Amino acid sequence: MTDVTWPLLLSYVGIATALVTAVFAWRLAPGGESLGLWVLAALLGAVSPIADNLRLVISPAWVLALGTVATILAEVVAYAATRQLCGRSHTPRIYVAMCIVGCGSFIWFSLVRPLFLPRAMILSATLAVVAAAIAWVFLRAREPGLTVVFRISGGFFALYSLGQVVRFLWLPGSGIPQDTIWAPGAAVLNQLLSLPVLLMLSLMLVLVTVRRMSAAAAQERDIAAEERDIAEETSAALLADSWSDPLTGLASRARIRSVLKSSLASGPRDGLGTAVVVAVLDGNPVESHGHRVADEALVELAQRVRSFAGVGPQDWDTAGRWGENSIIMLPPVGPGSPVQDWARTLQAALLALDTPSGYTASASVAVVDAAPGTSVPVLDQALRDTVVRARDDGPAGIAFCDAGPPVRPLA
Repeated sequence: MTDVTWPLLLSYVGIATALVTAVFAWRLAPGGESLGLWVLAALLGAVSPIADNLRLVISPAWVLALGTVATILAEVVAYAATRQLCGRSHTPRIYVAMCIVGCGSFIWFSLVRPLFLPRAMILSATLAVVAAAIAWVFLRAREPGLTVVFRISGGFFALYSLGQVVRFLWLPGSGIPQDTIWAPGAAVLNQLLSLPVLLMLSLMLVLVTVRRMSAAAAQERDIAAEERDIAEETSAALLADSWSDPLTGLASRARIRSVLKSSLASGPRDGLGTAVVVAVLDGNPVESHGHRVADEALVELAQRVRSFAGVGPQDWDTAGRWGENSIIMLPPVGPGSPVQDWARTLQAALLALDTPSGYTASASVAVVDAAPGTSVPVLDQALRDTVVRARDDGPAGIAFCDAGPPVRPLA
């Protein structure tokens, strides 16, 4: 095989490798993950071996300039993709300026004043700095399950940067003629310059696969938690054997419902009135922020209610879990104006509920003054209607309602 044909075949292999890897990455990668930038870097890396084959129709100087500029752009795009992947800020402008200077200088020493040594040293210096920057980002990144991949990636780019430094120092004494434009070995060099992006694209496939598996496991946990919440809402029997709600520490729905039924049947007890107060989170934090944040907001609401109403650690007769996002309580005051004053003070205390994850929620307050003999179904309906009006008045709204004895049970 002649010196002309074997670099051509190697270039075709490089082109096919870049394009096939890019297609697989594009199809397999989930949303985000900076894979779009990595695919762009791979395609730019493929321009260099493509340009090697264009020397038959355009001048070697133009082939050299086109392929090398594409290689520099591929490395800079790979650096931007690395920063995005590792959650860093936008690419510093110094690297953009370095890319412009490197490409411009290489074009000058290729097309305007063809000199091998200056353009080769400019290329090695530019690639060494950018590869070192990529290695630095990867080596500093931390993420459970992916730190090893980051270390491997950073180590590879560090070695690549060191290789460019060695080449930079070797060039002045290499004895290569200044007027050299293209040689059969140039295709091999272009392939080697494209290898980092192609290898990194393969590593990114491993990385996004691990992230996808982690996301799928988290989604399964969320679905299981949602199904558990629905079951707890629709079947009080699941909590019948426990007086305490496992999330808030207040009384369970079954327990507080039994307390309400006894209180409504017998009237005021132990200095407590017949008024019933419900505090409900505004909006729908589960849909907007996920189950974890919604649980944190409900726990913060329960703690605020516990502190405000003076609910003890094992007091399951004063306040409890009522709905998915609500707490119900029997205020320690009699009916009438004092209940309204107490509820308005509670409303002010629920204007801002800060969660550990940084989400700030609020809660509205619904007050129903239930006369003795009111059935729980009638109280349920009155509470639902009052909660709707309180939320309409909100966020952190408040509404009042009187619920008398039922004429007939609700269907």
